[in-house]
Amino acid sequence: MDLREYVAGKALEARAGARQLGKASGQVKKRVLVAMAAAIRGNSAAIISENTRDVAAARQKGLSEAMIDRLTLNDKRIEEIAVGLFEVSELKDPVGEVSNLQRRPNDMM
Repeated sequence: MDLREYVAGKALEARAGARQLGKASGQVKKRVLVAMAAAIRGNSAAIISENTRDVAAARQKGLSEAMIDRLTLNDKRIEEIAVGLFEVSELKDPVGEVSNLQRRPNDMM
C-alpha cells in the first residue's frame, strides 16, 4: 500500500467515525474528547519523535521557515492541543438544538 492509499483509507475511516460520533450523546462526545486529550498527553514523546521526522522531511523539501514553525510540535504545543480538546469537551453540545428560528413572510418556519 502506498502513502496515497494509506491516507485515503484513513480519511474514509475518519469520515465514518465522524458520522458515528455525530449521532452520539453529548456525554459520549465529552468522554471521547477527554480521552483524546489524555491520549495526546500520554503519547507526547512518540508524537514529538514522529514530528521531528516530518519537520526534517519538510526542510528537505524546502518549506519556508514559517511553514516549518507551524508544523513543529513541542511539549508546549502538545499541551495546548490537549487543553483545547478539554475546553471543547466543556462546551454545551449544540447538536439537535434549534436556534434563531424565525417565521418567514410566507408563514413558514
